Amino acid sequence: MAIYDTSPHPSQDAVSWSPGHSGIRGNERADTLAKAAAAQRPFIGSTIAWAKANAKAKALEQWVKQWKESAKTSPSALSLTHPPSYKLAKFHRTFTGNRRTYSHTIQASLGHAFVGEYFSCFVPRLPSSCPCDDTLLQTRAHVLTECPLHEHARHILREASSSLSLDFLLGTQKGLAAIAKFIQHSTAFRRHD
Repeated sequence: MAIYDTSPHPSQDAVSWSPGHSGIRGNERADTLAKAAAAQRPFIGSTIAWAKANAKAKALEQWVKQWKESAKTSPSALSLTHPPSYKLAKFHRTFTGNRRTYSHTIQASLGHAFVGEYFSCFVPRLPSSCPCDDTLLQTRAHVLTECPLHEHARHILREASSSLSLDFLLGTQKGLAAIAKFIQHSTAFRRHD
């Protein structure tokens, strides 16, 4: 009733209850018309669900195209080795650690972590040197592979990659799991005020 009351074009339709199909005058004709109407294309062109699914598919298609055409030179390129998809990578689906460890792992893998290399580009008022040596730029690679402040936990990374390959550590499920464990057992990629 509310739709009828607010419509700018009031309808002249009537609804009646019919006890059954047999013996009702015009029922066969009504069935034929109903089947014909059901087979027609919807007047709005498509369903809302179809429109949303189509828009989502087109967005992903363009995202994958951009990903394939882009230069893989950013700090995140080592960890973003597969084209975009709707499905989270296994590491993200199966991670069971705490939120801080997870966020620091993601930040480190993308190159947007609490390290001097990032600060020098995006937060220049913060120091960019490593606390282990004031003359050394603190980079993600330095923290993961050579900083003496985290040596006590580096064996965790070596168990995943004996050569401490950044490609492996940042670009694989096993590598990211090792980085997360390394972060849990050290102060790596934490902000030091």
